[in-house]
Amino acid sequence: MKVATLVIMPTLVASHGNMLYPYAWWDANGTVGVYPGATCAPGCGEATGGPAVPGCEGFCMWFSDATSLDSSIKTSIADDSPFRTYYDINLKPIAKLVDPSDPGAVPDTPVDIYTGHPWKHPGKAPVWSPCGIGGGNPKGCYDGSFPPKPVPCPAGAVSKGPDARFFDFPDPKTTVWKAGGVAETAWQVNANHGGGYSYRLCPVATAGMPAGAGPDREIDEPCFQSHTLDFVGEHQWFQFGSNRSTRAMFGDIPAMTLSEGTWPVGSQWRRNPVPACQGPGAANAYGRGGGNQTGVSAAGINVGGTYSCSKESYRCPPKSMNDPTPSWPCDGDTSKFAFNGAYSGPQFPPHGGYPGKFASEGIYTYGFGNNQGQNSGGQHLFTIVDQVQVPHDIEPGYYVLSHRYDCEQTTQVWNTCANILIQPANYTGPDGMLIPDGPSNLEHVDRIMENLDKY
Repeated sequence: MKVATLVIMPTLVASHGNMLYPYAWWDANGTVGVYPGATCAPGCGEATGGPAVPGCEGFCMWFSDATSLDSSIKTSIADDSPFRTYYDINLKPIAKLVDPSDPGAVPDTPVDIYTGHPWKHPGKAPVWSPCGIGGGNPKGCYDGSFPPKPVPCPAGAVSKGPDARFFDFPDPKTTVWKAGGVAETAWQVNANHGGGYSYRLCPVATAGMPAGAGPDREIDEPCFQSHTLDFVGEHQWFQFGSNRSTRAMFGDIPAMTLSEGTWPVGSQWRRNPVPACQGPGAANAYGRGGGNQTGVSAAGINVGGTYSCSKESYRCPPKSMNDPTPSWPCDGDTSKFAFNGAYSGPQFPPHGGYPGKFASEGIYTYGFGNNQGQNSGGQHLFTIVDQVQVPHDIEPGYYVLSHRYDCEQTTQVWNTCANILIQPANYTGPDGMLIPDGPSNLEHVDRIMENLDKY
């Protein structure tokens, strides 16, 4: 592995969208895998009762921040396309909050505020690294002045973090695939920025160097673009923890696969199947349909609240951690909602319905996901499972797998990389074609599974 100076990154709230299987570089020895709610703790060990690894809390934040389509690139996903994940929005309710006199500068009609964002033409937005940059901003963050001045990066981003390709991850695990086989992949969305994703391979020239860049072959974006993988079948699944049988909770989910208007030409991408809540989003959970969500305690007991994306979940945030009084624009009035109650419901119909048969258990297949500690519910504790085709004619050897998640709500591309060893088609030894079966590690999910026929 290419060795770089270990950079201790600050603890961040949560990964926004990362591959969990095959085991990511930052998942030391594959100790976390698809463990529920642990996407920002891989390699830490603590998530599953093991020893802590210094600095591992930031291992999940690998992405390219502030990236967008060049003005010369044509949008390939039309305004009315079913592949949209954040639809045009009427900003008049927000304008009236800022200026109650409403001078009329903001039109009272839906507008597209996501023009130029990566998902508008999947694969075209440039990235700093195909495996992500720690914190997303290798050159730092700057204001809009001229000349630009350095400023602190926004929440969830870090200035001048390392390139994952040259970061010394402790004990990355290699997953074995077979040429011509069908392999399972899994990723989790925590901060739901909509959009979609693809999986790509890049061969590694030196077998003894299965991660980072080899001396004869650089692992770069063009390499991954030359080896995109096709999805298999027309379905995908939601899985809780390692328990493969929990896929039955939501059954076969029709997958939205896109291959027209993608880059490279003809490459296959899938729409993020989890719709976010209506509205433009906000800096806190309350403003994006995540306030006072139904939560479930560690013992699997419903602790009350409402369901994600409901009108009641768009609560104004509390004035402080010690003062629950609703802040602006509710100004202490508990009967008011954020954005004056203008938004409710998911961006598109979620699989499993809305609010869904498990909403009372705090299980949603919609919403923003990341509750940032502001309430006890709302995390998406499932992984999104797909099947990909390992090419029949692929040369056996070491490869790096890259998961690329192009966002629609934000100007971000999230990347995760993993080590893959491809064996010949006639290989009969142990492999990692399937996600290893195991417990869900969620008591309320286990209870649901015991009585699934009653739901």
